Amino acid sequence: FSPLAGSVFATIGDDASDFGDVVVTGAGSTFSASSTGSELNVGLNGQGVLDVLAGGAVEFETINIAANAGSSGTVTVNGTGSQMRGRSRINVGGDTTAGGTGSLAVGSNGVVEVTGSLLEGLVVYGDGLLTTGAGSHIDVSTVLSVRAGGLVAMASGTIDATRVLVSGATLQTTGTSV
Repeated sequence: FSPLAGSVFATIGDDASDFGDVVVTGAGSTFSASSTGSELNVGLNGQGVLDVLAGGAVEFETINIAANAGSSGTVTVNGTGSQMRGRSRINVGGDTTAGGTGSLAVGSNGVVEVTGSLLEGLVVYGDGLLTTGAGSHIDVSTVLSVRAGGLVAMASGTIDATRVLVSGATLQTTGTSV
């Protein structure tokens, strides 16, 4: 984990040889930056893991999972009261373009929200995977975009978005609603 002093950036798995693992667990446990422009990278160039469990909360302006090519990032949001909020955008498997291998798993009663006004609030890139579990909820105030090669696999739970764009990618739903 490498926050930059005096900054609003935090990175888990910064350099190519780095492995970082952060667990935010329990009601009242938070990992956040309220500043405009704050950014969390889970796997910037290395390997990053973020687990938000049992009522823990994470909030940043932008959250990138596996931002750059060669990186890997895994985020799990699981358990009643567990939530992750991107006030602008959440990227899975990239940053503003396709990056590394990223996974966002929203498990039992976990909540992911993107509340910003950018055209695309949640983007799943080519090596990105978004999965949902029982009672999970994803709320995107704008567009959920699944880019070429990306995969959204919904076993259960709900996704609310103004629009869902799937371009050369896969959206699998089983007993759930989009």
